[in-house]
Amino acid sequence: MTRQGRARDRRDIATVVADAAVEHEYWLKSWQRALICGVTQGPNVVEETAHLTCRFGSWLEANKGSVELAGDAMAELGRAHREAHEAVRYLTAEAAAGHRLAPDEFDTAIDAAAAFNAAVHRVRETHGVPEEMEVPADAQLAELQSRMTMLGELERERERALRTGAAMSLVLVHPEPLQAIEAEYGTVGIDRAVAGLAARLFSQLRSYDGLYRYGRAQFLLCLPASTAAQARGIAERLAEAVGAAPMALSDTIETEVFARFGIAAVDARATIQETVDRALHALAMSGTGEGQRIVVWAPEREN
Repeated sequence: MTRQGRARDRRDIATVVADAAVEHEYWLKSWQRALICGVTQGPNVVEETAHLTCRFGSWLEANKGSVELAGDAMAELGRAHREAHEAVRYLTAEAAAGHRLAPDEFDTAIDAAAAFNAAVHRVRETHGVPEEMEVPADAQLAELQSRMTMLGELERERERALRTGAAMSLVLVHPEPLQAIEAEYGTVGIDRAVAGLAARLFSQLRSYDGLYRYGRAQFLLCLPASTAAQARGIAERLAEAVGAAPMALSDTIETEVFARFGIAAVDARATIQETVDRALHALAMSGTGEGQRIVVWAPEREN
């Protein structure tokens, strides 16, 4: 993430910590996979300042000294995050040097990762969780596992695309008008609208495209072999399919639903999480009027 991007990252603490928990779990799994399989580790593992390369670390750095970050729980979280990265970096260097890893040293790294997760829970006791995660504990666990699975699959697709020189794009899809639907029909109406949106997206996607639930009502599409321009064409087709006919909320109730799209192409300089962030930024810039529902991320849009 660029310095300018970090300066604009004004997410609330609850959202930052929720994202950090998912990113941290995936980072740990990716490190273990690379360690076992002998895959070269990335800068988010081997660099001395690796703890600043992830979204959470860069957010902490950009906002250090902020009154919002004052307090023992946030200080502990930042310290646990850095110590987890340091423990993993040490083991990685030992393995790269051909040294046999001691079980107690590996346990230290795993314990450091567990300490980070424990610190996350303590921060949540103070700051809560984002609105879209205000669900029972079992559902929160399922959401975390779903996000981790999504990140793992997206990372594998990214690696394949970069290795073969193929294009790949991510697309965030947001249905509208959610507030009006919820006001009129409640959360059941939202659930029916989201289910209808998923069905219409599925009907238009290619067999090798990926479709993931992203938050309460959004979807993330993974479009292999698609440039940003091609992804825009796909989004135009999807937008037409979504709005082609009213969506059934019950046996007797229908309502108009349309979708907004944010698109970001994958490149070698951006991680999967950063590419998702770009798609989210493009989605935030999409309007609700005709001709403004599909936005493709570009560097100048960050200015």
